[in-house]
Amino acid sequence: HSPGYILTDLICTLLLRQAMCALHCSAFRIEDKTVLVIAPPDTGKTLTTMRAVFDYGASFISEDLAITDGLKIYACPWTSTFRYYDELSMSRLMALRMKLIKIFPFVEIMPFPGKMKTIDNYIGRERIIEVAPITHVAILARREGGIKEIDGEEALRMVYNLNRYEFFYRKSPMLTAYTYFNPEIDLEDLSAKEKKILNNLVNQSKCLLVQNRDPREFAQQIIESIR
Repeated sequence: HSPGYILTDLICTLLLRQAMCALHCSAFRIEDKTVLVIAPPDTGKTLTTMRAVFDYGASFISEDLAITDGLKIYACPWTSTFRYYDELSMSRLMALRMKLIKIFPFVEIMPFPGKMKTIDNYIGRERIIEVAPITHVAILARREGGIKEIDGEEALRMVYNLNRYEFFYRKSPMLTAYTYFNPEIDLEDLSAKEKKILNNLVNQSKCLLVQNRDPREFAQQIIESIR
């Protein structure tokens, strides 16, 4: 695995030992509502948050990664996958790079051509929020069906499933070897902590299943439902 995967596994473990959980998500705050956007890869998480920010005046929290304790979201705003979007669509060059990383992991640590810009080149710092209480969880699906509220049990199943897909610490060869010699690190116990945090998250939030074949419509659906 590439250095990025190894470090991600390590950081997930250290966070869970502190009762914090990494989330592959985007998030924004509009009026007094904080929306956590969760979806399978390439469904429209970044697109949804950036449209909420630019088209509806929302404040920015995250577009790729955040951390939660089950009650609040703690932003990691300096991830910048969105910078490769041309009118919020992935550029051909970035798409090619992502394919190469899958085949040749060392490509991840090679410099990417072009000037790197951080989020505050696009959004004023006063509109970047670092911590906020979560009020809504929006789970995106690229299919027909509109928007509907779902219960905590169904939301937990989907959120936990998607988080397992993104964060592989339970299958990490490095952590498996480490726990062999250091039994105080229990990966199953950490997994139980993760599920408990996510369970608290969905049960204290209004959970929405947002369905549309056109990902450009997700932001409008969510904001109209909130209002």
